[in-house]
Amino acid sequence: MLTLMLTCGISSRRRRWISMLALLSVFSVVVATIGCGGGSSTSGSTGSAGTTAGNYEFTVTGTDASNASITATATVTVTVQ
Repeated sequence: MLTLMLTCGISSRRRRWISMLALLSVFSVVVATIGCGGGSSTSGSTGSAGTTAGNYEFTVTGTDASNASITATATVTVTVQ
């Protein structure tokens, strides 16, 4: 509606710019609404959410994309308190 009101009596060259600006504004509002939307609710659970304390060991292996025989491996230890 706002775009129609803004484009009345304006040359076609300017009308395109105003239409693009209006479209960008609408797109920005939609993205902001989606990004800021949502929420959370709590359930009646009394358990602990998260990782229990202790030491965890992970092995990370990387393989070359062009030559599968080239690999590298690393061990990572994480301590959760």
